[in-house]
Amino acid sequence: MWRAADKRYSLGDTKDAPNLKNRPSILYLAASLLHFTHNAEYVQDYPNVPQWISRTGVYLAWVSITAVGVLPFSILFDVV
Repeated sequence: MWRAADKRYSLGDTKDAPNLKNRPSILYLAASLLHFTHNAEYVQDYPNVPQWISRTGVYLAWVSITAVGVLPFSILFDVV
């Protein structure tokens, strides 16, 4: 039976960081960018969207949200 104490490496261990286990994260990053790009390009076509929401604002929102997810990962695995 597997127990948490059986884990032999710490979260800061970089041996698993660059391998194929990151595919879901990369896939999410690409899907998120595609979704936000569509929203940014067609923001003026959506009904009842406030005027303060702009194309640039949507892209800045994506960068901000992505940074919140990427920075802790990069710090945890010493990628930066």
